[in-house]
Amino acid sequence: MYPNFLGIGAQKSGTTWLHDNLARHPQVWLPPVKEIHYFDRPELSLGSRLFGDAERLCKGRALLRESAWGWIKGTVKSRDLAWAWKYAVRPRSDEWYGSLFGRRSGMLTGEICPGYARLPTEVIQRIRRLMPEGRIIYLLRHPIERAWSAAVMHFNDRGRSDYRGISPVELDEWLRRPKSIEHAMYSSAIERWRGVFEDRLFIGFYDELCRDPARLLSRIQAFIGVREDVPADVSAQRNAGNWTHIPERFIPLLEELFEPELQRLHKLLNHPITLDWLNRDYRQQSGMAAAPAEPAGKVATR
Repeated sequence: MYPNFLGIGAQKSGTTWLHDNLARHPQVWLPPVKEIHYFDRPELSLGSRLFGDAERLCKGRALLRESAWGWIKGTVKSRDLAWAWKYAVRPRSDEWYGSLFGRRSGMLTGEICPGYARLPTEVIQRIRRLMPEGRIIYLLRHPIERAWSAAVMHFNDRGRSDYRGISPVELDEWLRRPKSIEHAMYSSAIERWRGVFEDRLFIGFYDELCRDPARLLSRIQAFIGVREDVPADVSAQRNAGNWTHIPERFIPLLEELFEPELQRLHKLLNHPITLDWLNRDYRQQSGMAAAPAEPAGKVATR
């Protein structure tokens, strides 16, 4: 009834790429709406579900309208219309969440939602009770690159297509927000999730996604227990952000914010990639020049 696996983030680390590629696997079913946000958002009134302006609510209502029109035209099945109604309108509860996945013979089900990495331990324990055999996928990106990519996305989404038009004070304040920092507190998230799910936590890296996306996807497929089935366009662009080099004036701030986390993360994982992150010098290498090269057709970064 509940999903077999969750992708918990991190934000701007390839979760849209992961969702789109797993959704095409013949043994996997994912919801038509990425990021249900059940575990990290409060219950909402019917009025909020019908008229709220949160992105996930707007997407739910849009799906319901499209499904209703498609059902009238005969292009959408009744089951899919019922799913859209349930998702957009029905009250939220554990039973509601489980019913979104249902029983799909011969298929594994999952959800990808970057907000879940930041969940507190008591909510993770609740998830384990609902999904005792569940598996967790966590993709990580260098904290400095993740933070800057998120900042570019944030201001682009608000019609500010060139970050150079944003005042340094505004950018500084946004980067210092607790939420901006928490998204890259990987070590504490790993400790919380690993403390509950133990060896059912998969950790992958955005660097792997840039260098060899087919191999990373194969490893994830093996981890969740489906056969290897890598699409030919596995490295195609999906929801990629408008990346710009990190301006030199912000590098000291970003290093100040994330150097302690880089130290903690490498101590926890002792991985060649975390060592590379720890030694990466943005002052000398001018932003993304220090990062791994991306394949033709940039991968998704959300």
